[in-house]
Amino acid sequence: MTQLPSDEQLLAVLLETAPTKTELARQIRLLRNFLEYRFFTSIETTPTLLEYCAAREIPTEDGDIMKMWRSDFINAFDKHNAYKRINTMTEDIKNLPYISLYAPVALDTASLIKIGAWFRQTTGANMLLDIHIDPERVGGCAIAQNGVYRDYSLHYILEKHKDAVKNVLDTYAGQIT
Repeated sequence: MTQLPSDEQLLAVLLETAPTKTELARQIRLLRNFLEYRFFTSIETTPTLLEYCAAREIPTEDGDIMKMWRSDFINAFDKHNAYKRINTMTEDIKNLPYISLYAPVALDTASLIKIGAWFRQTTGANMLLDIHIDPERVGGCAIAQNGVYRDYSLHYILEKHKDAVKNVLDTYAGQIT
């Protein structure tokens, strides 16, 4: 009998395709929905991932992510261990280290994937991004980790040097009037 992957190995598969805490939670939800459909609905045959995506009209973006899950990942779940394994992964996620990123606008999926790939290469495979939208971070972003906050936005720089900026603008205004 083949040994099943550990819960840590299963979580590592999800971490490969989930750059953010929000995306990881979404993938856990997708996995739970798929496994519930696979094991607990009254269908005659056990559906494959592709059959499930077609039958449930899963959005393309979700289906593309789900298709990256390898067969050994999917086969690690059965109707007896599915909820336990998902609950264990959900609890393990709560203990993963993360960095909060405060961005001025919502990032599209392609940008999240690029940022997530760079982030994972730079910080390590188990570090997550927790993205927040903060429109005041114009011209940059801010990051926070373990109680340390760093603001790299234009807004922060202008606020920090408000008097100097005012003096430059006053001088310029005096020259053109």
